Amino acid sequence: MAQKFYDLSQPVFANCPCWISHEMVDVKLVENHPTHGDVVERFAMDCHTGTHVDAPYHFCPEGPTIDQIPVENFQGHAVIADLRGQLGPAEPILAKHLEPYADRVKEGDILMLCTGWGQKRALTKEYCHDWPYISEEAAKWMTAKKLKGVSTDGLSVGGWYE
Repeated sequence: MAQKFYDLSQPVFANCPCWISHEMVDVKLVENHPTHGDVVERFAMDCHTGTHVDAPYHFCPEGPTIDQIPVENFQGHAVIADLRGQLGPAEPILAKHLEPYADRVKEGDILMLCTGWGQKRALTKEYCHDWPYISEEAAKWMTAKKLKGVSTDGLSVGGWYE
């Protein structure tokens, strides 16, 4: 059976929403068709902008960096936990939110948390500070399931901190 791959990437563009204490994405036109015969743009952004992976090294100095993790680790069977409408701003995702998916989540799966926050993507306090985040009890639930990975549509799996 052929596998399907889904690209869940958020678009990156000048001044797109990012971690609010970091520099905004900067895009500059370097060459243009009328003058140079081609178009070249330069952009600068923090590596934690838009859709990205936090390698263990991001928080743990002894953890692997992104280039040390095989690409296969980011592929696999995914279970979508549709939490839209269940969580308010800055509200923790609890184990009780995940329990309805317990029978579908198997060891080695990727759990995709759909909180609805991706549709709120904008330079607003709500999007940039108040996304739902994984609580300690939910993290323990996920660890017990021996997941390959977890994704979310908010700015981070953790809550806002500065």
